[in-house]
Amino acid sequence: MPSPVRALALLLLPAAVAAQPAARASVDSGTVVRVTAPARGLHRVRAVAESAGRDSLRLRVDGPAATRLSLAWSEVATLDRSIGVDRAYNARRGAGIGALVLAVPLGGAAAVTYLHAWRLDRNDRCRSECYLAPVLLGVGALLGTGAGALLGAAIGAGTNGEGWEAVRIPVRVGVVGNGLGGRLTF
Repeated sequence: MPSPVRALALLLLPAAVAAQPAARASVDSGTVVRVTAPARGLHRVRAVAESAGRDSLRLRVDGPAATRLSLAWSEVATLDRSIGVDRAYNARRGAGIGALVLAVPLGGAAAVTYLHAWRLDRNDRCRSECYLAPVLLGVGALLGTGAGALLGAAIGAGTNGEGWEAVRIPVRVGVVGNGLGGRLTF
């Protein structure tokens, strides 16, 4: 006599599998992927997808020890698809970081240098000349922003940071022993 749990699982299985978006639509043959499968000892391994079936993912790992892997979807913890290297994005990000990093130090250095030089020349008396310090702070900050942006853009354009996009791993629900087993990811 079949158990009620097993009967319920068999009734719900087709609906659960059909309702999931297929991950293989996002991973075509030749797609560069990054996969983590702890059961196999793989942590963020870069590979090329050869095929993505209903139950498994076949990969080719290039490098000194080129190998072919076949992973069941239940073994895959995370899967990312390469979106390539975008040098323009890296340059913009580097320009923003460089501008933020150099604006304040150069602005402050300009203002402090002016105040220090003025005090040495004028015996620490402050009149209208002291009001130029905030102006020089702003000018130094603008120069620092420009210099930092140029330096950061040059460094950012030279980096090879590859972009990655997460791929949904399909849900697999199955009957194991007297109960339900499988992997549910959202």
